[in-house]
Amino acid sequence: LDGNRETISGFGTIVITLAKQCKKSQFGKTQEDEALVRQWIEYAVCYGNYVDLAHTARQVLKELNAVLTTRSYFVGNSQTLADIVMYYVLHGVM
Repeated sequence: LDGNRETISGFGTIVITLAKQCKKSQFGKTQEDEALVRQWIEYAVCYGNYVDLAHTARQVLKELNAVLTTRSYFVGNSQTLADIVMYYVLHGVM
């Protein structure tokens, strides 16, 4: 990356690294927001590979529906990397 030929691997690590290289922050406004964004990315990494299984998809969608009942975004009051990643992981099962 950045010409130093550093190799990174793993979905979460790659997404976070690319987002940090963007000019507009996708991590929210505070350090707490950033921690929550990273938490949701880890959630996506843990459950994303299994959402094609019907029982897993139902459980994940039920959990996320409960979280989003009282808010429009996963973190804060505007779109963050957490929203983008969760959409990417779930768009095929919704």
